[in-house]
Amino acid sequence: MKYDTLRQLKDAYDGGQLGRDVPLMLDNDSADVYDEASNEDVFEMHPYDLLRQALDLLGIPHDQA
Repeated sequence: MKYDTLRQLKDAYDGGQLGRDVPLMLDNDSADVYDEASNEDVFEMHPYDLLRQALDLLGIPHDQA
């Protein structure tokens, strides 16, 4: 994968490496980004891990359950 963390993915969107028309696809067991321009999956993560990383980025304390 090109981006391993949510921070890297956010930086790619913010820096223009990924267009705003390239969506994050969220399912109950997968979150992924497929970049049609490069014809590759650039990000994949389990939604639980995505949520934990998002809370960390926002500075919101959380407990794992």
